[in-house]
Amino acid sequence: TGLATQPTDRAAVRQSQTPGQKLAGLVQRMAPELARALPKHVNAERMARIVLTALRINPKLADCSEASFLGAVLTAAQLGLEPAGVRGEAYLVPFKGACTLIPGWRGLIKLALRSKAVKSITAHVVREGDEFVVALGTSVKIHHIPALNAGPDREVIAAYAVATLANGEIDVEVMDGDDLERIRTFATKNGTSPAYTEWADQMARKAPIRRLCKRLPLGDDYFIAAKLDELHEQGKPD
Repeated sequence: TGLATQPTDRAAVRQSQTPGQKLAGLVQRMAPELARALPKHVNAERMARIVLTALRINPKLADCSEASFLGAVLTAAQLGLEPAGVRGEAYLVPFKGACTLIPGWRGLIKLALRSKAVKSITAHVVREGDEFVVALGTSVKIHHIPALNAGPDREVIAAYAVATLANGEIDVEVMDGDDLERIRTFATKNGTSPAYTEWADQMARKAPIRRLCKRLPLGDDYFIAAKLDELHEQGKPD
């Protein structure tokens, strides 16, 4: 008799749980799926812990549908990106009742380097007061000296990315403040995107990376992540 009542008992426990507890239980139950989705070099237990940490840090994720949350976590697993933590490879973001996976600029760089077509990529923001000069022509050069001890709250006036390709060639992308503001305005026109309120600096770094990488011979993983980013900016978290 005790065995027969176990499923009912488990159902009763789930009904009494908060939405956050239900999602945490979902993460623990989906460990086998995570293990199958993850690249061999990524540990499923570590990914599960990272997702649980994201839930604790951002309680608003509990308001997202379970389907969207599960989809975002599995997509992060398939791409091999950690969706929380200090690495900033990707973020689980609640937006319009759905959980959206937004790749961070470090995540896009990680995926670009995985293709082996690129040896290195760097990205920086330029703030008011920095010394910044761009020389175009047959040999593009960027001269950037950040203003020291000027504080982090200065206005961002530009952002740029520099890629060194496997053949030694260098490609750059520079976006001025107007370009960055147009992207931010477009991304937030259908509602306030938490990405631009919580990680504005990182979103500014990511913009030139994404534009630069469109013309580089990268792998499918990179372009899947870039498409997720694009859909979020279009207000289409699903």
